[in-house]
Amino acid sequence: MERSLPEFLIVGAMKAGTTALADYLRGRSDVFIPLLKEPFYFSDQETAFGFPYRRNLTPIDFAVSSYEEYVELFSDAGNKIKGEATAQYIHDVTSPRKVYEKNPNCKIIISIREPVSRAYSAYIYTQMKGFEDGKSFEDTVSEEMSGARDRFFGEFKYLESSKYTSNVKRWVDQFGRDKVLVLFSDELRQKDTYERVLTFLGADTTNIDAVKSSNTSFVPKNGLHRMIWRLSASRSLPKRVLLALFPRKLLKPFQRKVDEFVANSGVRPDKINGETKAQLKEFFRQDMIELTAYLQEIGYEKFPVWLEDYRRQETARTVKA
Repeated sequence: MERSLPEFLIVGAMKAGTTALADYLRGRSDVFIPLLKEPFYFSDQETAFGFPYRRNLTPIDFAVSSYEEYVELFSDAGNKIKGEATAQYIHDVTSPRKVYEKNPNCKIIISIREPVSRAYSAYIYTQMKGFEDGKSFEDTVSEEMSGARDRFFGEFKYLESSKYTSNVKRWVDQFGRDKVLVLFSDELRQKDTYERVLTFLGADTTNIDAVKSSNTSFVPKNGLHRMIWRLSASRSLPKRVLLALFPRKLLKPFQRKVDEFVANSGVRPDKINGETKAQLKEFFRQDMIELTAYLQEIGYEKFPVWLEDYRRQETARTVKA
């Protein structure tokens, strides 16, 4: 592995605590994560970055496409343990191979969350940026189940992105179980979880502080909030001018600060409809059973309550049958 490349990647899942984890590690004295979160370098940049409600498929503005630009992100790391976080890597089938070809000794961190709440949180996040064009969560679920979203970028396939088994297996198959750490978002406020992460990375395990939430989904409180979000997420003229005048690695941290400021003054979204929640729990049941079995196979023994619930329900079904 070249020293200019990161020693670890946080690959997802989206809305499962990856931003909180990256922010925490960035604050450590012996770990370096660039301010440009989600460079997307190891993603399929030819086809993956189309937003579904734009007329033309266009690249994400802050995607890093060249090796030189990617390496430059870590130029100030010194002797720190280098890493980056791109949550979309987890559901891009090309990413594990691309990472391995350039960086076979890289360590991989995957964080997963209860699938229904993750799907709904991802929907709220893209809705508040104006991408869902007023569609309800139920509308998007129906579209995805009917196949109407098959060609969408994974971020907008809320159900598919909450099916974890094949994605986790793909990374383990490529790198081996010893180089892949699977976390549950429920654990990301516990100090022993961060001790596991730091041990996995070979970092100092002293002075482990509590962790705050980051990148919380919310509903814009008024039209001004919605306008700011849409300007931030779109290829508007003001944004194109800024991109032309300033380096992306300077603009992205500023954009994140603006997003955080607006988020802090937003309001929490409504809870998911009970009928929809029950329908989706059944939709995810088989994948969660397979995930539990696979994680046990590769050495995991402790699971969050929601995953244990799926296993208990499956046991009850089997006994009843």
